[in-house]
Amino acid sequence: MIKNLHVISAIKKYAKKTRVRLHMPGHKGKSVLGISGKLDVTELPEIENEKAVSLAQKDCADILGVKQVFFLTNGATAGILAAIYSVKDICKKIVIERSSHKSVFNACELFGIEPIIRENVSADSLENDFKTEGVGAVLITSPDYYGRVKDYSALKKVCVKYGKKLLIDGAHGNALFYLGLNYGGAFADVCVEGLHKTNFTFNQGAIISVNDQSLIEKVKKGVSTFSTTSPSYILLASIEYGIKYYAAHKKDLIKKANAVSRAKESLCKAGLKIMDAEDPFKITLLTGSIGFSGKDINDALIKKGVYPELYGENQILFMFSAANTFREIKYLKKTVLRAIKGLNKKEPVKETVTPHVKKTDYLYAVRAESELTPLSVAAGKVCAENFGTFPPCSPICVAGEVIEKADVENLSGDAFGVYNGKVRTVKAVKDK
Repeated sequence: MIKNLHVISAIKKYAKKTRVRLHMPGHKGKSVLGISGKLDVTELPEIENEKAVSLAQKDCADILGVKQVFFLTNGATAGILAAIYSVKDICKKIVIERSSHKSVFNACELFGIEPIIRENVSADSLENDFKTEGVGAVLITSPDYYGRVKDYSALKKVCVKYGKKLLIDGAHGNALFYLGLNYGGAFADVCVEGLHKTNFTFNQGAIISVNDQSLIEKVKKGVSTFSTTSPSYILLASIEYGIKYYAAHKKDLIKKANAVSRAKESLCKAGLKIMDAEDPFKITLLTGSIGFSGKDINDALIKKGVYPELYGENQILFMFSAANTFREIKYLKKTVLRAIKGLNKKEPVKETVTPHVKKTDYLYAVRAESELTPLSVAAGKVCAENFGTFPPCSPICVAGEVIEKADVENLSGDAFGVYNGKVRTVKAVKDK
């Protein structure tokens, strides 16, 4: 039993007493596409929506053990913008990872912050980076898309030592809190979490939590700036529900996590390889190491009604949550093994990290005069706008770098920064 669901209680109370709606939204509570609009309400003082949201945010902050939580209906992307906005006045530069979400790079461009881009941020690397003039913060992605978690404690110690802010893109990390595992929100000055990725929360539902008292009002201003002024109260209600549901059902969550772990063990015993990860709800099958294409396995699974999160030539990722039944977890194991039996083995595609030459600063590249260049002739030119694929929405090539032939070859599926087969390149380059 989940008590004190403030937001849904407020809008249900309104829906019950209303007869005629002469306010937004335009559907007036009627069905849209066969879906009832009764609970889709707007900002009305009479139903105290804002008070309900404030109470819900306070409850969720108490549950997570942080000073302040703000609900986001624009997804974790709005949270990333708000997080970097909160430190823009103390950052001429910020340390980020190359695998950062595109929203991190967008925020740097928007606020005029030069990113110091590292393949991997660690406590040791920060010791050097924090000595660079103008660096005020670091933003890490943890857990990453595959469930691998960084050493938060070590990173926090370095940040405290140098008086820098620790920002965490923990979009995939909220479920770890309820499992008693390494949770970024406990260490971060500001942490962003996409609840719709891991919790019983509708798509676009996210939170941003703050532990640094000096940043609370700045984060609040950022949330206000980058969020809609007409949020979906159904989404807000689902954010509150997602956090409180997991808090009330920790035992069930642990049982599901253990069931996923058993599925991993069974797949390993069958000769398959699984990527090591701290998040028990992620299974990344390393298909290339056993001679299979991730795409081929993905296609075979879809025929069985199983839809993975993402795949590459050498891997395929499955994401679970407490919403998955024990039967579904077992079904994945069976269907994967059956799918492999029906496939032919292939030589694994050799994956290498493409070395990139930084030709000029990021901010210079994104602000310089540019042109659209066909992918077929883009190699050797300087990138003016990040491009890559999504998911996971991380750049293959970053603005300011020389575009490599492999960058073009690695583009597949849905891409960002690509316009009708063209990417943006710098016309005249100023060396960094």
